[in-house]
Amino acid sequence: MWSSYPILRPTIAALLGMMGANFLLSRIHFSIYIPLILLAVAVGATAWIYRRHTSLSNQSPAFGIGAMTAFFLLGATMMHWRFLSVEADAVGAKKMRVGVVATTPVEKTKWWTMTFHELNGAKTMLYVAKRDSTDSQMPDIQKGDTIWALSYFDMPSSPYLRKIKQREMDEWKAKKEERKRNKKKDQGEQTQDLSKDTVATDSDGERQKQFDGYADYLFYNGISSSVYVSEGAWGYKMADMPAVGHGASRHDEDKAVAELMRRQYEEAGMSEEGLAIVNAMTTGDKSVISAETKEHFSQAGISHVLALSGFHLTVIVSLLDVLLMRSLFKRRWKRLTALIIIPFIWAFAAIAGFPPSLVRATVMCSVFQLALVVGHGQQLKNAAAIAGFFMLLANPMLIMNVGFQLSFLSIIGIAVMGAPLCTWIGQKTGRWAVILDIIAISLTCTLFTFPVVAYHFGQIPLYSIISNLAVSLIATLIMWGAVLWWIFVWCQPVLSFLTKVLDYLAQAMVWVADKVAAMPMSTIVYKPNILEVIIIYAITSLLLAFVYKKERKHVWISALLLACLPAVHYI
Repeated sequence: MWSSYPILRPTIAALLGMMGANFLLSRIHFSIYIPLILLAVAVGATAWIYRRHTSLSNQSPAFGIGAMTAFFLLGATMMHWRFLSVEADAVGAKKMRVGVVATTPVEKTKWWTMTFHELNGAKTMLYVAKRDSTDSQMPDIQKGDTIWALSYFDMPSSPYLRKIKQREMDEWKAKKEERKRNKKKDQGEQTQDLSKDTVATDSDGERQKQFDGYADYLFYNGISSSVYVSEGAWGYKMADMPAVGHGASRHDEDKAVAELMRRQYEEAGMSEEGLAIVNAMTTGDKSVISAETKEHFSQAGISHVLALSGFHLTVIVSLLDVLLMRSLFKRRWKRLTALIIIPFIWAFAAIAGFPPSLVRATVMCSVFQLALVVGHGQQLKNAAAIAGFFMLLANPMLIMNVGFQLSFLSIIGIAVMGAPLCTWIGQKTGRWAVILDIIAISLTCTLFTFPVVAYHFGQIPLYSIISNLAVSLIATLIMWGAVLWWIFVWCQPVLSFLTKVLDYLAQAMVWVADKVAAMPMSTIVYKPNILEVIIIYAITSLLLAFVYKKERKHVWISALLLACLPAVHYI
């Protein structure tokens, strides 16, 4: 395996280095010169070993170990630099914040929230207080405004700084309670037992976990702190600051294209429910989908079909393969079609507004298409590794992003299990091969991603495999129908027929979600710890090794690990 896919080795080493550095930096801090010096030593030692063994075919194991160590330290150094650069923006936080509003304000129970890019480069999450919980009037702040805000409280999003801040807050509360006791004692009053007020309840712990999870999410997306501002404690830019105003951004232009597409769906006569689903799957706009429908999709474990990702891109590429008749022509035409597909999928990402999940999938798909151009179409693992490696070098914190994790696990699952399964299906079946391939890919992605889904969200949709099999076929037909809809938008008879078909398919998808969500025990609560997740993936790897090598020891080891899972869960 390693000799066939050599790029996987440095990528995995760099991933481990990034995760290791993140684990350490969340608990202790040390100088970035430490991993830099170690990296220089590892590179120097590897170069020295290479010079002693000039023939690559006769390299000693020490060269491989040195090279993997260098990539491990490269990943650790990149994560260290990125971690500290985001964290530095929250150190010595100022009361006066001046910058540009990057997102449209979103209403919460007590706050209006928005992302705020300060003029010094820091990114913060700005919370502007409402008059009361019934106040729904949005403040006169729009995306692109340059404003100042006077904060009365801020909380760093860095896991390490949060602990320090929380320790300071606990000490301040303890001193405050001590002053209260002393004051009452001086006044001759009976000292009140405050132990009941300070006992942490289960709900307090749950709220703290939710806050920590959200703060981590902000930090790994480059947001250094959460800033709280009183009502009215903000104002527009000062006279000597550069004007920003409400000028349209590239993202606004992308949204305009999506809005135009939505109006076209409406004018074609789609039902409200069909419009909501088709619009979400082609433009990424889920605003018109009802909260009830979103909840049912989540309970059925099929909410991923509403968020543009690699699944949608795979479906579009498969349709383009058919339309361009890639499999019927010689290798030169196959290479040319790859160059046609790349700009098409980037145009699709632009229409959707470049959501992060779709950008990641588009990068990976582009690399894979380029692999077809140079004649290495079977190197899916290497294509995914190249895309992942350079994306992580650009932003090492992507490794902690749930969407990034799920995207790459899906790719790994398709490469390791899905592609061989599709090849076997193609040899055994004929006319139904395409449909069976879609089912196999959907099943593979579900199996490879459910441990991470359970780890992050604490629940498993019990019938997700069944619902995904049905919905994957429907979603594929919807995406194919939507592409054909836009190809024949000029032909009214064909357009009317495709509109009815899309409407029917969208309602069928909603029906499946409603029925699965209504089934007893549609979701089960299960939140594995990180060791459980590692064991589950180890079991999966051993079972795949048994399928390929037919060695019984893999089954026995996987059974032993499976027996250990209940004990590991309560560690």
